[in-house]
Amino acid sequence: MVKFIRNSIFFLIPLVLLGSIPISTFYIMDPFKILHHQDEFTNSIVDYDVDYVNTERYLNLPDNYDSFIFGSSRSAYGFLISDWKTHLPDSAKPFPYSAGNESIFGIVGKIKLIDELGGKMDNVLIVIDTELTLQKLINSHGHLVIKHPRVSHESRSAFISEYLKDYIFTGFFIRYLDYKIFGKKRAYMDGYLMLDNNEIGKKFIPFDALKLEEQINADKNKYYKEKEEIFYERPKEEQVSKRLIYSSVTKLLTQIKEIFDKHNTKYKIVISPMYTQVKMNSADLKILNKIFENNVYDYSGKNAITEDKYNFYESMHFRKDIGKQIMEEIY
Repeated sequence: MVKFIRNSIFFLIPLVLLGSIPISTFYIMDPFKILHHQDEFTNSIVDYDVDYVNTERYLNLPDNYDSFIFGSSRSAYGFLISDWKTHLPDSAKPFPYSAGNESIFGIVGKIKLIDELGGKMDNVLIVIDTELTLQKLINSHGHLVIKHPRVSHESRSAFISEYLKDYIFTGFFIRYLDYKIFGKKRAYMDGYLMLDNNEIGKKFIPFDALKLEEQINADKNKYYKEKEEIFYERPKEEQVSKRLIYSSVTKLLTQIKEIFDKHNTKYKIVISPMYTQVKMNSADLKILNKIFENNVYDYSGKNAITEDKYNFYESMHFRKDIGKQIMEEIY
């Protein structure tokens, strides 16, 4: 029996040591920059959760901002702060509070956070993606989209656990440590590490439209030729989204409006032009207009913007000049 126990221990020791590698490197190396305070986020071989980055940036300097754009990556690619600022008072201090795959849960959480901190909210632009933004009423899962704990009001330990889970069980740690030790790019690292980023160390700018514009301006034909398969053929008949706004969503939207009223916020709600050309359900649009007093501008469905593929970077994001055009129309 003693011999069996001794052999079992000798067998288990290497397994325990091996199992401790991903956990210990996660906490020691902090690859996602979530375990320690960051004064600023710079480009890394590891992609960031934009929700976390933007929330940390706001928390670092909450008094520096009084105007916000909320929405998914479309709000950031399409509506540049520099363009929005031309429609705001000269004293306005705008902040791009976007997040990957943003949801109504995330938007409400951010607006409540600003309010709880006593921050100003003089001007707001909310960008809603048909079929997407109003679907998610709970926190997102996955280390690239989970909400900052101050936004979700969930525990920090649960937030960190989501990262640790992905770090270990997706095999991320193997690729990360391989590159850190040997400094050599391997094919199996694609999709996990940002090894083609030639701006490591520079300030991290999420959803950088200007980079894509540079590529288009350099050779527009080449840019769109390489993305031919992405721009799939859409249905000839306009599709309409299913209804999404029922009591739970209405409650969240009403909470937003109440906070806007409290802050005397000047706001606009834009329904994104989407390459899918799916039209927002008329019942949902009616409720939005009722809650937000007709400050809602619908660019969904088939229209001059969505018909032209050259108005998009790919099938997910409209170009910054389209956002500029929309702002000129609604302000």
